Amino acid sequence: MSISSREYVQPLVFRVGRARSTVVFLTAMTGLALIAPLLHPLMFLGWLVVLHGLFRHWPGSPGAIVGGVIDGNHRIRLRRGDGKWVSGRVVDRVVLPWIIMLSIRTGWRRAGLFIAPDGSGQESHRRLRRCLLR
Repeated sequence: MSISSREYVQPLVFRVGRARSTVVFLTAMTGLALIAPLLHPLMFLGWLVVLHGLFRHWPGSPGAIVGGVIDGNHRIRLRRGDGKWVSGRVVDRVVLPWIIMLSIRTGWRRAGLFIAPDGSGQESHRRLRRCLLR
C-alpha cells in the first residue's frame, strides 16, 4: 500500500542523437549568420553570438546534450558531450509528435532543449512524450 497520492514512476532514460532536421536547421542558421554582416555592419555582433551558440551546441560538440534521465516529477539530469551532468527541472514543455521542446531551469539559468524523433529513435521519443504528458 502506498502512502503517496501519486504512483511511483520509474525514471526514463533517453538519448539525444544527431537528428537530420537539427543539422539542416543549424546549417541554415550558419549560412544566415555568415550573410548578416554584409547587410549591416552592426549585425556583426549578432554573427558572433550565433556562431558562438553553434559551436557550443552543435551535435557532437562538448557542450551539446547527448542524453538524460527524467523522473515523474519532471526533474531532469542531462548529460553533455564532455561527460558532465547538469541537473534541473522542466518548467515548460511543448510536446508534439514531430518534436519535443523543453524549457529547463538549472539554478538561476534557463535552457532550451529540442528533441527530434529522428535523433532519439521513434520508440524512445514516444516514451519521452508519454512521460512529459503526465
